[in-house]
Amino acid sequence: MEHEVTGPIALCVDGALNPAAVGWSRTPLHDCAIAGSWGRRKRWHHWAVTSRAHVAMVTVADLDYVGVASVAVIELGEGKWRERVAVRPLGWRGVALPERASAGAFSVHAMGLRVAIEDNAGGARLLARGQGFELDMKVTRPVGHQTLNIALPLSDGFQFTSKQAALPAEGEVRVGRHVVRFAGDDALACLDYGRGVWPYRTEWNWAAAHGRVGAHMLGLNLGGRWTDFGGVTENGLVVDGVLHKLEDRVVFSHDGSDVRRPWRIHGPGVAVTVHPCGDRKARLPLGVASARLEMALGHFEGRVLDFDVSGLFGWAEEFHARW
Repeated sequence: MEHEVTGPIALCVDGALNPAAVGWSRTPLHDCAIAGSWGRRKRWHHWAVTSRAHVAMVTVADLDYVGVASVAVIELGEGKWRERVAVRPLGWRGVALPERASAGAFSVHAMGLRVAIEDNAGGARLLARGQGFELDMKVTRPVGHQTLNIALPLSDGFQFTSKQAALPAEGEVRVGRHVVRFAGDDALACLDYGRGVWPYRTEWNWAAAHGRVGAHMLGLNLGGRWTDFGGVTENGLVVDGVLHKLEDRVVFSHDGSDVRRPWRIHGPGVAVTVHPCGDRKARLPLGVASARLEMALGHFEGRVLDFDVSGLFGWAEEFHARW
């Protein structure tokens, strides 16, 4: 049985993973201050906002030796990403990234791109500007809305992540004269907040989706590979704001030569197929470090526990890194 964390707790003690912090919680309860381990600490905020026709993503990551910020938007029918990326050597020095999920404000600036994130229990504001690109998004956290939060050991390190899906959103993205607006019941946001100390070589699978199916608002999160031997999974389904935690592992399978072919995710209580209608591929070469992402955006079909998740929109991805 996985351990449920029910009160505030420190992720680390004397720079090492606090054994009492290992487990999962329904709200972010971990203080993620990490002392030492310079060069191996990985910290990020990744937001994705979806609608029926568009997806926008905002990412700020600090890998100690490099900081990365990006903002991107895609029109699914057109299939073309509009994106801006900024890289700063030696990370975001002088910027205090929040040590708790859903708490704090910060901004980063490099290569003509500025990204600012303000986050609290009631919601978040996402702002980005530079190089002909403007993004302004407001995200709301409904009162009592539960999220999936896990902390676990890795083969050589540890990680805390907070996955928060099915959050109402509104706003717009401007690229030159092109304007994309997010509004209405189908505009939803998902947060991936991460803090940890990672081994040099890393790979993971991640899938997230949200939307209304019948009378229920659903938010789904599934992950694999990186959690396989940590004693905690990052699998869960939020139904009308209530988290249903899945303790069993799931397996991702897809055609590595064609990201647009269906992805399948299966395990006890999980039988899901993702039918892609868009994709995103990214490579970040940084000398001795590198990252490669393959993401399929699309509609989910199948069941999780006793719930039909057919019609949810989201993504499935595979990530490899030397970092």
